[in-house]
Amino acid sequence: MFKVLLKLKKSWKSVLIVVTLLIVQAMAELALPDYTSNIVNVGIQQGGIETCVPQVVRKTSLESMLLATDEDDFVLDKYELISKGSLSEKDYQKYLKKYPKLENEDLYVLKKVSDEDEERLEDILAKPLIMLYFRETQQGQMGEMMQPENIESMTKQLAITATKYEYQIIGMDMDKLQTDYIWMSGFRMLGVALIIMITGVTIMFFSSGMACRLAKHLREEVFEKVLKFSNKEFREFSTASLITRSTNDIQQIQGMIQMLFRTVIFAPIMGIGGLIRVIAKSNTSMIWIIGFAILCILAIVLVLFIVAMPKFKKLQVLIDKINLVAREILTGLPVIRAFHKESDEEKRFDKANVDLMNVNVFVNRVMSFMMPLMMLLMNGIMLLIIWARRS
Repeated sequence: MFKVLLKLKKSWKSVLIVVTLLIVQAMAELALPDYTSNIVNVGIQQGGIETCVPQVVRKTSLESMLLATDEDDFVLDKYELISKGSLSEKDYQKYLKKYPKLENEDLYVLKKVSDEDEERLEDILAKPLIMLYFRETQQGQMGEMMQPENIESMTKQLAITATKYEYQIIGMDMDKLQTDYIWMSGFRMLGVALIIMITGVTIMFFSSGMACRLAKHLREEVFEKVLKFSNKEFREFSTASLITRSTNDIQQIQGMIQMLFRTVIFAPIMGIGGLIRVIAKSNTSMIWIIGFAILCILAIVLVLFIVAMPKFKKLQVLIDKINLVAREILTGLPVIRAFHKESDEEKRFDKANVDLMNVNVFVNRVMSFMMPLMMLLMNGIMLLIIWARRS
């Protein structure tokens, strides 16, 4: 197998292109579920508001929030104060269209900030936003919701609600904000899906080309080798066996090379990429569950291949045998008819055929267990994650 893969060095440029495209495709496929969940979580549930950092906030609201924090300078540095008197007529009309409240009150507009600064602003403003929201909408009715333990678990959702309330007070069109977010996420999903489709087609194009060129070179090498056989070597290999090696066996190698990049290489890339995303975005206390899942998957694949691999080897031997029997029968047909041995030869061919069928059925049954076991494992991991989060 290793010697066969070494022959791909002549197509190293194509191999490099395919591996690069596989990485791109893996990143796209891993990103696609995020867009789907964002449409539901952010687009529908949160009304299109991605972060609890207000893009625009009333001056009085921000000043009230700053009373609950000692990060005044940092926060004010990230916002720009706009008012009717400080803007040109053109800019004023532009802002007024987006923020009708500007007509009666000065506003702070968020400047362009880095992801790190935005995360820091979230930590600073989340709780002050919640307090301001309850003070203006439910003063004296906060009850146990404002208990510290509840605030910690609901900060993000409550802060988003508070931000949405602030936007409504300013007069922003919340329906348009939600619709724009959903449309934008949808277009991004279509773009990611298009990338997956293009990379998939391109990968198959290059991998098929590599496999066909490899099969061509192998057939040439096998044929040249056979032409140099001695009489002793010709006695060791039957003609049917040599034909099978030159046709079916090389065809199997060609098919394996075509699928090599789609499975053997793509699966580890997806696994590593998924693990990195889980570690980066999830609670680190759940890492042991992911590690356990990976070990279980590796164990299942290893056991299945240990059981099936010897049968794959036997499969090639039986293909050799059925070709040998068929060639002997077809070549010696006049003699078989002369001695009335048709039924015996039919039984001999039927035995070779049944043996090949039985091994094929066994291999397919073993491999058919893989997907149900994987699904059972994935559902079990989901239950384990739910149990771990509740306990």
